[in-house]
Amino acid sequence: MRKTYIKSAKVFPLVKQTGWKPNPHVYRKAIGTSEVVCGAVLAAIPGPLKEAANIALVLLMLQDIYTHYSLDEGMERMSLPIVFVLLLTCRIIVNLQIKSREMDEMVEKSKHIEQNESEQEKKEQ
Repeated sequence: MRKTYIKSAKVFPLVKQTGWKPNPHVYRKAIGTSEVVCGAVLAAIPGPLKEAANIALVLLMLQDIYTHYSLDEGMERMSLPIVFVLLLTCRIIVNLQIKSREMDEMVEKSKHIEQNESEQEKKEQ
């Protein structure tokens, strides 16, 4: 694993923009820690923090795909992060659909309440 990150640090995506190459050992520890923390948040903590962890994991996996592609390691090395990105993206889409449905239900309830109030006002007059 250490040798892999020595190669990965050479093709770090922001090298062209910043001119900075990360230390491979710190890079490995930062990526690993980020994945573990985001995975734990995704599994245990609800709400907006969960969505942020999901997006962070998508970005980490996209960076992993880029690294494997840049090192010309082939599809057998890229297949796992590709599948993981697809699963995380599906989770984001499902969550957006659930939020949209909840918003639609809230709008319908508020319309129903307004109709009931207007009918009561008409009856009182």
